[in-house]
Amino acid sequence: SDPILDRWGRQLPARGRFPSASDGRGFASLAETIHALGLKFGVHMMRGIPPNVIETNLIQIIRKVKEKNPLAKLLLVPMKPFPNLGRQYGSQFEKIYFSVSRKENVPLSKFILENVAGVKHLNQADGIHPTAEGHKLMAQNLLPDILKILEKKAIQKHGREFYGAKERNLRE
Repeated sequence: SDPILDRWGRQLPARGRFPSASDGRGFASLAETIHALGLKFGVHMMRGIPPNVIETNLIQIIRKVKEKNPLAKLLLVPMKPFPNLGRQYGSQFEKIYFSVSRKENVPLSKFILENVAGVKHLNQADGIHPTAEGHKLMAQNLLPDILKILEKKAIQKHGREFYGAKERNLRE
């Protein structure tokens, strides 16, 4: 089926696959939850912000989520800086996620846009936002790390058999 776009032409998440999008507002519910914690953070806000400030913001987000929901399973998904911000900034920026992961004991995934960023046919005309095919690769990039988190939780609660069924459903 054709993707559903918002009024700005951005693709909205499929309602059947992403329960948080069931109200037709895309990821607005998730953003509102983060903002309700008193935090304003996103890839668009990172441009040129000093890396130490970004690290502090990430740590605050993680701590507030853990405080509100101690059972939350977190995965830190690193981004890479835009090349036009310079090598020094880029080097400092890329260290943020390793540092936060270590300090807050949160697993770190691989770069979500691996094999997507910079690949023309996997991005929209703006060259920044992935196409539907690009989003599929992004999901594949994160799936192994998400499954590790689910495996730990499922094995603790239901044993290996339950996890195997869950894994098959997620891969389909």
